[in-house]
Amino acid sequence: MSRNVRSQILRLLIPAMASTFIAQAAPASAREYNLHILHGFCSEPNCRDGKWAGDLVSDATGNLYGTTTYGGFVGVGTIFELSRAANGNGWSYRVLHDFCTETRCRDGSFVDGPLVVDRAGAIYGVATVGGDSGYGVIFKLSPPNTERPLWRYQVLTEICPAPSDYCEPISFINYGLTYAGAAAGALYDGTSPLYGTSFLGGLDGSGTVFSVTPPRPGRSRWHFKVIYDFCSQTECGDGGELPGANVVVDAAGNLFGTTTAGGVNGEGVLFELQKKKRAWTETALYNFCSQPNCTDGEAPGSLTQDLAGDLIGTSSASHNLCQCGLLFRFTSGASWTEQVLHHFCRRAECRDGSLPTGLALAPGSDLFGVTQRGGGHDIDQYGEGGGTIFRLGSSFDVLRRFCSEPDCADGEYPDPSVVVDPAGNVFGTTSQGGPHGDGEVFELSP
Repeated sequence: MSRNVRSQILRLLIPAMASTFIAQAAPASAREYNLHILHGFCSEPNCRDGKWAGDLVSDATGNLYGTTTYGGFVGVGTIFELSRAANGNGWSYRVLHDFCTETRCRDGSFVDGPLVVDRAGAIYGVATVGGDSGYGVIFKLSPPNTERPLWRYQVLTEICPAPSDYCEPISFINYGLTYAGAAAGALYDGTSPLYGTSFLGGLDGSGTVFSVTPPRPGRSRWHFKVIYDFCSQTECGDGGELPGANVVVDAAGNLFGTTTAGGVNGEGVLFELQKKKRAWTETALYNFCSQPNCTDGEAPGSLTQDLAGDLIGTSSASHNLCQCGLLFRFTSGASWTEQVLHHFCRRAECRDGSLPTGLALAPGSDLFGVTQRGGGHDIDQYGEGGGTIFRLGSSFDVLRRFCSEPDCADGEYPDPSVVVDPAGNVFGTTSQGGPHGDGEVFELSP
C-alpha cells in the first residue's frame, strides 16, 4: 500500500461507510417530512437498550431491525427490533441479542454494516471482533417458532477460520453482507451465497471481497472464503484498492463495486468481478477523477443497480477543494459512461447536504439517500450540519435536515440504511443526537 493511500485512510473512514437501502414506494410531496422519534437510545440505565445505532432493515411484515455499536448488557452492542403495536398505534422496542455474552466473546461483538433479513424472518450479519479466530463471526438470528419461544442466535462461521496470509486482518472495516436481489429490495432466499467486502486486509492490506456460502450436504457450518484480494493480482493503479462499500450482485452473479483509492488517478475505480472457472477476475470499468478538478467524483462509496442494469452511486467528494460529494449513474455500452446526477453543497449553507453515504431506487425511479453532514443546521459537534435525508426524482428535494432542534434533539448524523414503506413513510436511525444524545430510530411521514 502506498504512502499516499495510507494517508487517506483517516479522511475516508467517515464518508466511506455506506450500505444499501430498502425502498418500496416513492412519496410525492416535496416539502420537509414530519419527524417522529420511535426510540431514543440510552433511555435505560447503563444504556442497556443500546447506544449509537447503525443501519436499519425491514422484514416482510414491516418490523424494523438494527444494531447498536455500544451499550447493551455487556456494553459492546446489541441487535434490536421495533414492531408496530397490534392496534397500529405506536411501536414496541426490544433487544433481541446482546453481544459478547459467551466466554471469550465467541458470539462476537461490534457489528458493522446492515443486517440481512431472509424470507423466513431470520437475520444475518457480521460481528467484526470475537469468535475463535478473533477476527469476528458471521451470525444468524432465527425468530421464535412453536417449539422455541425465544430468538435463537448461532455463529454460522468464523471470519478467517483458519490461519492464512490472505485473511489478516480482514475485519478492520467491513460493510455487512449482501446477496443477489438486495438492490431491488428482495428478501434473502436463505440458500444463495452472501458477499461482503473489507476496507483493509488481504495480502497487500488493500482490502478484500469475500463470500459466505451455505453448508454442503453433511456439513453444519457455512463456508467463508476470500474471493478477491485487491492489489495482489493486479497493480493498484490498474484495479484500485480500499473498497468503499459492499458489492452489488447482478442477475448473472457478477459483482460490481467501488474502491476509494488506487486506479490510474489514485482516487478509486468502479470495478466488476466475474467468476471464471474457480477464480474471480477483476475489471476496472472507470477511473474516478478523470475530469478536471475531479468533478466526476473521487473516493466513491455506495452503489446500487436499477432494473435497466445501470449502476448508481455516491462519491464522498466532488472536486479537490470541497469534500461535498455527488450522485452518479453509470450506463453500460461499448464502455461504461458516467452521468453526474447531483453535486452536493451547491445550495446556501449546504442545505442540500454533504457527504452522501447511500442510495435506494424506489418504484418510479426516484432515488432516496442520506448525507452525513450538511443541511444548514450547524450546531452539530463538528459544525458542519447534522445531515439530511433526500429524494431525487423530477427534482432534488430534502425530506429532513437534522439538528434543527437545540442540542440536536431531533437526531444527528443519519446512518446510511433507510426503509421506505408502501405508504411512503421513511424509517432510519441516527448515530448521535436524539432525546438522550446517543442516537435514535425515526420515522419521516409526508
